Amino acid sequence: MATSDYLQEAENRAERGFMAHAAAYVIITGGLAALNLTRNPDRLWFLWVLGAWGLGVLLHAAILFLSPEMRAKAIHRIAMRMDARARRPDLRDARREDRVERQQAKMEDRVEPSSNPAPTDSGEPRI
Repeated sequence: MATSDYLQEAENRAERGFMAHAAAYVIITGGLAALNLTRNPDRLWFLWVLGAWGLGVLLHAAILFLSPEMRAKAIHRIAMRMDARARRPDLRDARREDRVERQQAKMEDRVEPSSNPAPTDSGEPRI
């Protein structure tokens, strides 16, 4: 994948990441507010979550949309991660192949039960 492709995909991922963060914030804090207001309206504890998480969402937005330098750094970091993942061999497939080979070898090594009768019990009680 060309560098410009990585950068474009990284930019899309950065924006999708922010949108996912903002959507989770709205849905979860809305649910917590509803829970708090229906169960215990005297103590508005959901405001702490709303404020703390809201600060995180605002910082995420500031990095992504207000500061061109920080946006470029974030996009570059995502693009580098994507490039590293594309270059490394797919270890999961290699592990799966090794596991299948070991299972096949184990199946081949199993000895079929012999036709010899089982040894007779000596009459001593088992503990």
